[in-house]
Amino acid sequence: MLVLWLVAVGRHFGIDYLSERQGAPAGLGSSTIVLYLAVTLGIQRYLTQQRAARVRSQV
Repeated sequence: MLVLWLVAVGRHFGIDYLSERQGAPAGLGSSTIVLYLAVTLGIQRYLTQQRAARVRSQV
């Protein structure tokens, strides 16, 4: 799972590099990576909490 996360972050940096070369607004890639990280980490947190709740209920 860590490898997929690293690939996704690398992809965002690649998109940032390509968009800046084509004249996109500066900082567009940085803002999208922050949004991506916020959503990804939020989903990971939610899933981890759900998993912990299932484990607690089985004990």
